[in-house]
Amino acid sequence: MKKSIVVLGLLVTVVSTQAMAQDGTSYLSATVGQSNFKVDGDVPPGVNVDKKDTSFGIAFGYNINKIVALEAGYFNMGKFKVNGTYFGFPFAGDGKAQGVQVSAVVSAPVADAFTIYGRLGGAYTDRKASACSGTFCSSDSDKKAELLYGIGAGFAFAKNITGTIEYQKLNDTDVSSINLGVRFGF
Repeated sequence: MKKSIVVLGLLVTVVSTQAMAQDGTSYLSATVGQSNFKVDGDVPPGVNVDKKDTSFGIAFGYNINKIVALEAGYFNMGKFKVNGTYFGFPFAGDGKAQGVQVSAVVSAPVADAFTIYGRLGGAYTDRKASACSGTFCSSDSDKKAELLYGIGAGFAFAKNITGTIEYQKLNDTDVSSINLGVRFGF
């Protein structure tokens, strides 16, 4: 998977270099929403799991044309929290995911100011988890390359300002988010 991300990054670099010679526009975007972590297996009695948190991100994009854009940015999917009693021992823990992404965004106009779009790209994700029970604490972290995809809709409020709503999913980390955003074109 790491080789795929490197190849995707090189492809984006080559395409974006070619795209800069074309008459395109750039944009900055900011998003905020709600993430939902998938927790595998049954949750034992006495254990509480809060799988939802605030997600946010920022990105820079370049519109190659009216249909295709390339985008790179940072995202934070928030964290999930676990607490309760297990076999008579109280414990608490959490896990979080954040990273950087490079995506191709393909848009289709539906009406004058309304578009739908899809996203496919790669993400380099930093994942961390920790848990404590009494005086014993443990933590783990890993970084990995994985697939990022999404679908969304945009509405142009003005020539250079577009509001968005998007569903995004990290493939291996098993976390998704629904985000509201704004794009500022320049």
